[in-house]
Amino acid sequence: MVIKLLFLVLFIVFPFGQLTRLPLGTPGVNLYLHDLIIGLILLVWLGQYFLKKKKFKRPLLTKPIIGFASVAFFSLLLATFQRQPNEILTGSLYLVRWLAYSGIYFVVYENTWLHGYMVKWLLGAGVISAILGLLQYIFLPDTRFLYYSGWDEHYYRVIGTFLDPGFTGMIYVLVLILLINVYWENFLKKKSLFTIHYSLFTICYLAMALTYSRATYLAYIVGVGVIAWFKKSWKFFTLAFLIMVVTIFLLPRPGGEGVKLERRSSVKARAENYKYGLNIIKDYPLLGVGFNFYRYAQRDYGFLKEDWQTSHAGAGVDSSLLFVLATTGVVGFIAYSWLLYLILMYDVRIEVWSTVLALVSHSFFNNSLFYPWIMLWLWILLATKENKQE
Repeated sequence: MVIKLLFLVLFIVFPFGQLTRLPLGTPGVNLYLHDLIIGLILLVWLGQYFLKKKKFKRPLLTKPIIGFASVAFFSLLLATFQRQPNEILTGSLYLVRWLAYSGIYFVVYENTWLHGYMVKWLLGAGVISAILGLLQYIFLPDTRFLYYSGWDEHYYRVIGTFLDPGFTGMIYVLVLILLINVYWENFLKKKSLFTIHYSLFTICYLAMALTYSRATYLAYIVGVGVIAWFKKSWKFFTLAFLIMVVTIFLLPRPGGEGVKLERRSSVKARAENYKYGLNIIKDYPLLGVGFNFYRYAQRDYGFLKEDWQTSHAGAGVDSSLLFVLATTGVVGFIAYSWLLYLILMYDVRIEVWSTVLALVSHSFFNNSLFYPWIMLWLWILLATKENKQE
């Protein structure tokens, strides 16, 4: 019951995103309220094993999780010889966070009685996130003042409580994919669910559209395409695609660069970001610069400006796979690819394939695979009703 209560609190906190940040007094180092809750969940779970001497059940993804974590640790360890103590501490914390989030996968997998709650709570947290995003768009459309806190300038775009339209949009896509998958059969069988389903879907879809994030639109189309492929319903895909096209044409353009889908400034900035990443990868091809030492590597190369400690874009590459290559090298890339391969090879649920492939497509333009709230969503989804185990 304690674990259930902690998970409930976790999902209550989830929609508030970056608003739950707890600064630790060190530039670039932040703790979130949900980090503390995840830590408590893991402590309670480990305590159960210690007190009850339970036998550990090894789920499918155990080996690739350990494999990637080992490579990340080794790359970090080798890089410590070139880093100051405060930089080592800061860099190590992200690996601790990744391990903690992946630990949630084991907790949910082990406690099968939680599975019935997980999807409902994910949907609830996601829909509330979308509602908060729409409220922000209506009552606080001008968020350019956040520039002085290290965020990008945005005007009349949904950035939600996550304060970034790209990541915010991807979270909305995750909700939409889950809504479609969960209600597909029930929607056809129980017409009484139509109004509820339609209302929730409309809220999330509108919030997603108003992010004006092109990577988000692509991820949504990919996710819908995977669902249509599984369901053998290209009519569904065609309808969804046409609605997306009409939506893009009908979106308001109140002013500002961000609402122009033909904008080139972000394309140039992303191309420059990729170039920086590729330069670092070229010099550190085997094990990278060390997991989460990327900010310091960019500083050393002269790629970051005077705000290198506080810039939210300084710690990563605008591509998750480039981030893996830059921080853990080819060895880490192989280990992480193994993880993705096993997910798609052995878990053939529609919601898993559509979520993972949509996320991977989005991760070519944002570091989505390592975004805390997205990682949490993915680990929980993977652990819920997993099809096979070793």
